[in-house]
Amino acid sequence: MERDNLSLVWGAAVNYPREETIHALFERQVSQSPGSPALLHADGAVSYAELNAQANQIAHRLMKHGTQRGDLVGVLMERSVDFVATVLAVLKAGAAYVPLSPDDPAARIVQTIEDAGLELIVSHRGLVDRRAPASFIDLDSDPSSLRNESSLDPSVPGSPTDLAYVMYTSGSTGRPDGVEVAHRGVVRLVLGQQYVPFHEDGIFLLFAPTGFDASTFEIWGALLNGAKLAVMRKPLPTKAVFDRYSVSHLFLTTSLFNVLIDRHPQALGDVAHVIVGGEALSVPHVGRALDALPRTRLLNGYGPTEATTFTSMYAIPPNLDRGRSSVPLGGPIANTHVAVLDDDGRLVPRETPGELVIGGDGVARGYLHRPEKTAERFIADPFGREADAQLYRSGDRAVCRRDGTIDFLGRLDDQIKIRGHRVEPGEIEAVLRELLDVRQCAVVAPGETHRRRLVAFVVYDADRPTEADTLHTRVAARLPTFMVPDRFVAVETLPVTGNGKIDRSALLARAETGQPLGK
Repeated sequence: MERDNLSLVWGAAVNYPREETIHALFERQVSQSPGSPALLHADGAVSYAELNAQANQIAHRLMKHGTQRGDLVGVLMERSVDFVATVLAVLKAGAAYVPLSPDDPAARIVQTIEDAGLELIVSHRGLVDRRAPASFIDLDSDPSSLRNESSLDPSVPGSPTDLAYVMYTSGSTGRPDGVEVAHRGVVRLVLGQQYVPFHEDGIFLLFAPTGFDASTFEIWGALLNGAKLAVMRKPLPTKAVFDRYSVSHLFLTTSLFNVLIDRHPQALGDVAHVIVGGEALSVPHVGRALDALPRTRLLNGYGPTEATTFTSMYAIPPNLDRGRSSVPLGGPIANTHVAVLDDDGRLVPRETPGELVIGGDGVARGYLHRPEKTAERFIADPFGREADAQLYRSGDRAVCRRDGTIDFLGRLDDQIKIRGHRVEPGEIEAVLRELLDVRQCAVVAPGETHRRRLVAFVVYDADRPTEADTLHTRVAARLPTFMVPDRFVAVETLPVTGNGKIDRSALLARAETGQPLGK
């Protein structure tokens, strides 16, 4: 079989500073344009030099607390100037940051802290009373003391293969998984790339939740290129926000993009580059956006957390075929390659479906404290240019077209996406089973990809029935909002397939139609 007919696609091989760390590259930007605005916020702006000085002071405080190279430091904050300064400070101290969302239930925050083994967390007043086995640095407690710390760059050695952050995603084993991402993966995401122009005139919006990997693109896409980062505190972006900061670069989850296009498409009219992703795009919404936004460049961005935010990009043409069933994922970005493999791990011919695997400098190191899962999902890369290169098995079913474009065909497992967030039904089911009056359960997500809602089918203990609203409250105390089922349906038994597994197709049919389950 001719190699050109195989489903292996290479992104451009582009020179970029792959031997540099994130903070060293940021410090280079500081030396080049110290007075230029780095952060924009409701009360004004913070220059590159000012942000660097604030980050250095926090870094020196971290080191006084014993933070060393290779440590993990939790960051429990809302989107803010302090959040950006703190994650930069953690890197300057030689450590890796673990973002913790204040919007998550306290039980889940504690679970993440314990799983990561965090001993130190940087936070704000009002958030530090979480019961957790860790020490806290409260940035609000004594700001004058923090200002007494050195504002000089710490001299901590670093390597591009050092961890930059550990970001937690929903896990199939019943607990979240921490994805270990190195400096090189982040640098490769925003330097040497051409999917959007990265330059000092760009204005990125920090809108993604702090624990969502789109924030990697937003923060470092701006700060490693001398651009501006607008820090948004409001829960939802509006035209007023885009206009106030003259936003030029924006990432939106598919669900939020759909809402804006349905309600006010002109809100995006002056944003030059809009990347949409997190779940499959709706062709009708994309079509309406193309008609309403002639000056906006729309892109479909695809990539799991394990491949550092973006793997492939598709610049959506104005003449997109509106009769398509889906929007292509496009081709791999620079210094990235993808392949489609069969069940035996062999390359398939183009136009043949299989599992999409990802290689290149963006592939994460693995899962924190999960050696077995790391060995399962991260495999040796026979196509890589380095002996220790890894491929990430995405679990996504895809097909490589003859022109090298990748199309997404669905999942090979039960994983789903809800409002851009990865959701493993098994994690929700594990929480439900821990509740005393739940005997069996299964979670499915009916509806179109971009309008999915979670439905939990529950076999209750006959002696201890639970009202749905009570169960909802219990689950909401353990899981993030996007993982809490919208409906709880009581059933006597769960349907099974011929091999004894839960028949999720039957449950989906019941959830979509409301029909009773068959015997």
